Amino acid sequence: MQTAVEPDNHIIVNFDVTNECTDWNLLEAGINASKETLGVETLEGIADKGYGSDDEILKCLLNGDTPTIYPSKGLNYRIFKFKKTDDEVTPQMLLSKDHETMKKCISAGFLPDVLKRDDITMEITGKHSTNSSLFINKETGEIVSYREMCAAGGCDREEIDIHRETPLQPYFERDLEKDIVVCPMGQMLFYAGPGSPDGEKDVNLRRYHRALACKHCLNKCTVGNRRVISFKPGETRITTSFYDNCKSGKITRRSNRTFKSVQQSPEERSWDARVIIRYYPNQHRLRIRNRIVEYPYATVKWWNDGRYLLLKGKVKASAEMALVFLAYNFKRAVNLLGTQQMAKLINA
Repeated sequence: MQTAVEPDNHIIVNFDVTNECTDWNLLEAGINASKETLGVETLEGIADKGYGSDDEILKCLLNGDTPTIYPSKGLNYRIFKFKKTDDEVTPQMLLSKDHETMKKCISAGFLPDVLKRDDITMEITGKHSTNSSLFINKETGEIVSYREMCAAGGCDREEIDIHRETPLQPYFERDLEKDIVVCPMGQMLFYAGPGSPDGEKDVNLRRYHRALACKHCLNKCTVGNRRVISFKPGETRITTSFYDNCKSGKITRRSNRTFKSVQQSPEERSWDARVIIRYYPNQHRLRIRNRIVEYPYATVKWWNDGRYLLLKGKVKASAEMALVFLAYNFKRAVNLLGTQQMAKLINA
């Protein structure tokens, strides 16, 4: 159940019944529907971390809206990266409302007019190319390239002795209808955004993980904090040999510490230019979310005995909730205006 509640009078301005198991991809749709109901061009949408998809937040920003979501962990901003291009940008492109056109402007190093606001900054920076890295041999003092370092044994790895019991199943299984993945130990993994092979996001590649399940798992399939698994379109099962690798001692880690990375000046390094967009949400506004958007749910459940649905199916459930929320809005309006004023408005 998705609802949008305006903060002044706690009136539900939009709702939707979905079969999405998470809120990850629903932010832009909810804000757009609310704008249409209120008859406004832009608005601020305050939501919890469940709506924190970078793609959805960027879409809202390109629409001119203000998606107030908790920023990235440990930061006070959301960051969006674009590969720098040398495309020509015209004044008409900067005024465009087309998302692809605006992204071309950003990639070229120009901020579209809709993003020229106090809570957004842009900078052009570089990403160090791995092929240009230099390493020093601690024993001889010789400076070598990355390939030479690998050839000299700098990338050697040693086996880790890890014992694991037999898993329940040798594969990760994806439920397309519920959009979840069941791991070999029977734990559920949830959708965590698109994959990013080679540093570029691919919306067709869906990533799943669940850090809490991996943290308490007694039969881990990863030496890291969590296991991230990616599925291609239509793919429902991925077989894993990690458990067999654990049993046979094939899990490795770096063993050679002879070489150390050499610090290079910007002039000596090879860089891939990037355009960085930073969005600073107003975190003080996040404090009002709970007492606004959660209030109608409690009211509906206790006033209208709406602790469960009477009907099944998306269409029927939507019709039932439409009547329930209409009753809530009507009661709210009567409390705010009084019965006499409401009667005048109805008879007008």
